[in-house]
Amino acid sequence: MRILWWSNAPWASTGYGVQTKLFAPRLAKAGHQLAIAALYGLQGGPITWNGIQCFPGLSEIGQEAIGHHSESWNADITIGLFDAWPFEPQFFRNSGMRWVPWFPVDMEPLAAQVQDRVQQAFASIVFSKFGERMCQKAGLVPFYVPHGVDLEEYQPIPRAEARKALGCPEDRFVVGMVAANKDYPSRKALPQVIEAFARFAKRHSDALLYLHTKCNDEPLGSGAINIRHLIKHFELKDRVITADPYHLSMGYGDKYMAQIYSALDCLASPSLGEGFGVPILEAQACGCPVLVGDWTSMGELCFAGYKIPRERSEPFWTGLNSFFQLPHVAAIEDGLEALFRVRGDAGLRQQARRGAEAYGVDLIVEKYWQPVLTAVQEKIRGQNAKNKKAALLLESLPRAPQGTVVEIGSTRTIQEIASDGFSTVYLARACKERGVEFRSFDLDPMTVDKANRILGREGLSQCVACGDGAIVLKELDPVAFLYLDSSDDPEDTLSQFTAAPLAPGAIVVVDDAQSNGVHPFGKASRLVSLFAEHGVKFEIRPTEPGYAALVACFPCGKRKGLSL
Repeated sequence: MRILWWSNAPWASTGYGVQTKLFAPRLAKAGHQLAIAALYGLQGGPITWNGIQCFPGLSEIGQEAIGHHSESWNADITIGLFDAWPFEPQFFRNSGMRWVPWFPVDMEPLAAQVQDRVQQAFASIVFSKFGERMCQKAGLVPFYVPHGVDLEEYQPIPRAEARKALGCPEDRFVVGMVAANKDYPSRKALPQVIEAFARFAKRHSDALLYLHTKCNDEPLGSGAINIRHLIKHFELKDRVITADPYHLSMGYGDKYMAQIYSALDCLASPSLGEGFGVPILEAQACGCPVLVGDWTSMGELCFAGYKIPRERSEPFWTGLNSFFQLPHVAAIEDGLEALFRVRGDAGLRQQARRGAEAYGVDLIVEKYWQPVLTAVQEKIRGQNAKNKKAALLLESLPRAPQGTVVEIGSTRTIQEIASDGFSTVYLARACKERGVEFRSFDLDPMTVDKANRILGREGLSQCVACGDGAIVLKELDPVAFLYLDSSDDPEDTLSQFTAAPLAPGAIVVVDDAQSNGVHPFGKASRLVSLFAEHGVKFEIRPTEPGYAALVACFPCGKRKGLSL
């Protein structure tokens, strides 16, 4: 696919810049033609970075130019890695751009403004399981691709070695914060952490606080917290180490950051809300335990450390009409005490590293990005399909788990027509690209022969066989996607469904689910009654004029038989 990646420039020392640096070249290496549209970090004209074309932004997020950049690159999709809510879809509505936001959800519930924007996207991706849950509650069905970490750059360094390199005393208990200081109230809970540390430090004379954030005086109205005044107020002058402002703005580099994380006894990151929390992941990749809030994405990323219980925070209403959680200062203080008691615990530091290994960037590309991009490509193909039956199949297929795809009732026409759907060809091609098995069965030997000749003509494996669906399905392993389009008798369709073992998350599609004058839902009529009786959620989706299809999902799967 041709991908336009719209986010911070890969050399920018920001969370989004880091993810761009990690994933853009790897997706290009995986075979995608990729360019970057930099909403931050590049102005004046395009450049080439590591062989990748980079387009400049023209304003704060560059949205007035993004449709033109997409058209210039001839992009199949434009992946937007940043907040969804500031984006105005009118900037791409007439350009043909397919916007695919990879966006954060950092408050609860999903903000209406975020929901409104994402509903207008071609497809959407979240990077936390929390975000996925919030979207699903709001009626959205995003893909899930988490952020990642370079496990080669971020790995544990012996603490004594790391501290020596940084000039940090070996015998001190060092708490660190790696956080952006750019908004008020501080989303990263900077004032709360500093106050909690001040209380903690009164009992522990060996405690130090390292602040990897902007600390110099800021003009009134900048949005940043004046850290210097906070340090003075809490009398912490000799207990706080701050990052060098110049090197902070230029970016410290991965190797230096790995030294910092390895030197810390814990990373304090109990934010009011996180879409992901890259420093939380990076710190644990270096073996550093973390202190986080057990809300938004933070809880799922805490592999070793301390989670502040949600009840020890207060809901905080935001300008997006949703809630952050403001941690109690005493709760942060208790978290510091808990981590002080396990300082130097080698097992805890190993536990942190093991948890982070599930988010290695190369694993994320293989396990998440590649399947998601394949699914998006299938959706594009469905959008371009010549008939709506095929489009519905290609739209539904990406929602199914990886596994065998089975069709009962093969294509019957040499050329694609709306009433037939050419389903065998579309499904076979999509399964080939997904790397999953496709099986098609039909009772008529002539139809089987014809379908295999069509597949051969299209350069696809001839995988159609003679068989009665009610019989052959009993012999198969659990099916991930089942398409029923053979007999017009609702009893036959019921028998086929009954015979099929379904994998957890399996999708079932039944063609010709429109009234035929005898049965209200055509060949799907018995299934509609069965599903309604057992509370199985399903949709009746219009396809070609006068036609419809039933689509149902089975989150827990199904054994052979009628047990639902």
